[in-house]
Amino acid sequence: MSDNIPDTPSIESNLYPGRIGSVSSGSPSGRIRRRLILALALCLVVGATFMATSTGIAALGSALGLLRLPYALALLDLRLPGIFRLHMIASGLGLILLPWAMLLRRNGPAHGAVGRAAAVLLIVGVAASLPCALMSAALPAARAGFMTQGLLSLVLLIRAVTAISRSQMLRHQRAMLRVASLLSGVVMLRLMVSVAADWPAHFDVAYAVIAWVSWLVPAAVVEFWLRRPLRLARYRPRSGTRVILAPSALSRSSIRS
Repeated sequence: MSDNIPDTPSIESNLYPGRIGSVSSGSPSGRIRRRLILALALCLVVGATFMATSTGIAALGSALGLLRLPYALALLDLRLPGIFRLHMIASGLGLILLPWAMLLRRNGPAHGAVGRAAAVLLIVGVAASLPCALMSAALPAARAGFMTQGLLSLVLLIRAVTAISRSQMLRHQRAMLRVASLLSGVVMLRLMVSVAADWPAHFDVAYAVIAWVSWLVPAAVVEFWLRRPLRLARYRPRSGTRVILAPSALSRSSIRS
């Protein structure tokens, strides 16, 4: 997950590295395609924000005793009462704030305030999740999955905070996209566990598999998106067409005025 790229300002794109394309401003089919893409992106953003918020609220409710904990989590609460509650509260609040920090990225002061709060909460919550993973009653394979997810999230969160403190915007954005993909495993975990609960005879094995698949799949998708090979369009742009270059394009080509 290394980023050997210079921190070069992007052109008309700052959150989707590796993407190059041409957008026709006059073609009706181009306008329709653009609207469909925007509609799909809006649905994804709204869905992701809703799922993250509902998962965070559920974690807060469980930590505050408003919702009943499953037996395995209740047992973990007995083993690590303070640490487990801290993990649930900090992670829940961090999950709620994370999508809003990303949505407010074009509003500097608001993005900075919400982003700092989310980063602090997530670092505390993820750090507290590590002993919870070790003390869990799940199979060793499941504990290893949660431990790996927590360590990667913690490393990337620290990298994102370090990058933004050095004004390395591109590295910060890429690190936070990877963090979001790893933490989306929390949402996927809840959905997949609700399905696996119908197979009580094999639940422990299914839970061990879910502990890895829930975050590996979204992390792999985001990593593939960030590392897509550069495809330069070798043609002369026509009038009315503008070429959009993203940060990874600028990192591999020199732009001279």
